[in-house]
Amino acid sequence: MVATKNKIEFEDVLEEIGDYGTFQKKIMLYFLGPVSTALPILAMNILFLVNTPDHWCYVPEVAQSNLTSKVQQHLLNHNQSSCYMYDLNYTEWIQSNYSYVPDNTPLIPCNNGWEYSKAHFEETAASKWNMVCGDSHYSSLALTLTNSGGAIGTFIYGALGDRIGRRPVFFIILTVTVITASASLLVTNFTAFLVLRTINGGLMSSLFQLPFVIVLEVVGPAKRGLANAVPNLSWAVGLSTLPLIAYLSRHWVILGFTCTSIAVLMFGYWKFLPESPRWLVSHEKYEEAADAMMMIAKTNGKKVDRQDILMKIKILGEKVQKEKREEDTKNNALDLLRYPNLRKKFFIVTFCWVANDLAYYGLQYNLPNLEGNPFVTFFALTIVEFPGLLSIWYLMERWGRRWSSASFLGLAGCACLVVAVVPEGVPHVAVICSVIGKFGSTSSFMAIYLQSSELYPTPVRSIGMGITGAVGCVAIVIAPYIVYLAVIAKYIPFLIIGLVAVLASFCGTFLPETLDEILPQTIQDGETFGKNQKYFSMSWKRSPPAPTKEQCPKVSNGV
Repeated sequence: MVATKNKIEFEDVLEEIGDYGTFQKKIMLYFLGPVSTALPILAMNILFLVNTPDHWCYVPEVAQSNLTSKVQQHLLNHNQSSCYMYDLNYTEWIQSNYSYVPDNTPLIPCNNGWEYSKAHFEETAASKWNMVCGDSHYSSLALTLTNSGGAIGTFIYGALGDRIGRRPVFFIILTVTVITASASLLVTNFTAFLVLRTINGGLMSSLFQLPFVIVLEVVGPAKRGLANAVPNLSWAVGLSTLPLIAYLSRHWVILGFTCTSIAVLMFGYWKFLPESPRWLVSHEKYEEAADAMMMIAKTNGKKVDRQDILMKIKILGEKVQKEKREEDTKNNALDLLRYPNLRKKFFIVTFCWVANDLAYYGLQYNLPNLEGNPFVTFFALTIVEFPGLLSIWYLMERWGRRWSSASFLGLAGCACLVVAVVPEGVPHVAVICSVIGKFGSTSSFMAIYLQSSELYPTPVRSIGMGITGAVGCVAIVIAPYIVYLAVIAKYIPFLIIGLVAVLASFCGTFLPETLDEILPQTIQDGETFGKNQKYFSMSWKRSPPAPTKEQCPKVSNGV
């Protein structure tokens, strides 16, 4: 292949060294898959850590009797209230062989604390710190602060990944994850617990994004769908495993350390994980980029000349640096807003992320409003992700990313709206529609996640996805409060989630198709990408790929 300054693209060099060979297969199988499997175990265990068991007032006389905890709960839960007990002499009541208590017997708040059911857990953070009754909002606060950390962390670590490299940031995140997760299980102060979980929550999105970006930047266009399917399917595997780990642990501290030990194992990637060649090129580290390329070529069984690879890398680097000089600006978050086409895509992608996050986590957090064993119910809403991910993987590789993402997000929204219009007394509607909504939101997110990584140009890809993920975290933060509106009417959470999802589905149809397109390497590539596509086009009948920079007029603002 003859390299020229006018035509050379990173994908050309990648094709020479192998854009899907042994190296790519190994990094997907041994790195991307395992890390993505572990992440939901690390990120979602908070749902079990702060789980509130069934509880009732602790009455010493009753607790010291020979009654089973189930009978005690039945006797002390007046009208199923866990926060009040009868105002009577329990010693005399027990001696009277639990005689009938008149309906007009006064009620008083629990003044000796609470007893907790051990049917599912010996102890949780909620039972340890009595996050019930007047303090029941603390469980939601812990969840909200954990998610709030994600909104901050994705921006910080996304920008750091673009500045100092994907590889070092991955291990920085891993180190902080292990420290904060372990410390949160050992502290005896509730405020310290909240602070540590907030910091820990700020790491999870970046821990998912960085491995994906590393792999995405070393595979060819034809295999980017596979590179996206691997982490999403692995996430579903890990999430399906979490309820089993929680069931076997039965104690929140044991559960927490079991999950954290998985993160410790990831330090074994230190010698295995390479830096992204794309990042090295964009930061003028040409010798290191050539070394990385030669290692990939050797692993893939490709014989290439190092000097030829180095020459092409320098041509690519000069192209990137020339683009930077023409733009007369550093690559940062403002690049996403500076140019109209790139800005439009950024806002639409971000809104679609918000809608997907709200639907996915809102339906997951709504579990307390659905009947059933918490482990079984959690598993049921997780297992549906597998057919969803397989379906979207198949369709977006044939139908394209745009219409696949929009259609499945619309399905999730419509399923939620059904609950809002069907009378509340109709059995099983909420459960069935929750499963369908989870199916749709899971599928849509896989497509929009890949689509966003393909739309953002290389210099701001990591920070772009970081900002988009951070804004998406806002939806995750408010999701518990939207679910809380079910105390007014159970259909309200479904109504809000459904309306947002349907609107985002419509907006998503205005994004350009990215199937089999070359990743935009520069800011100008990102600005011109998709301008020639028609609204009703699909992957097999859309217009030809966008012309090169030399064939296009320069964008505005003096560039």
